[in-house]
Amino acid sequence: MKLIHRNIDLSKDKDYVLERHCRINYECDSPWKREMPYNDYQSEWLGLPSQIYGFLDALTGSVTDDRTIAEIITDGFGNIVGYLWVP
Repeated sequence: MKLIHRNIDLSKDKDYVLERHCRINYECDSPWKREMPYNDYQSEWLGLPSQIYGFLDALTGSVTDDRTIAEIITDGFGNIVGYLWVP
């Protein structure tokens, strides 16, 4: 399968990147927090504006640095299969 990398476009990719970032946070959170079903965790996480704006501000600010990698990865059919953010 051919993977295609393109720059993140927050106007188009915001929902995908937020959901994936939330999933990553869930997987990295404490064991007791992961006892919560993911759907509940996601509702809680996305319900906190400080979480959303903090992440989006950090992502948006970092892309102005030439050393940052912020990409959406798609398959050969245009389906998003992941994102990469290395500030």
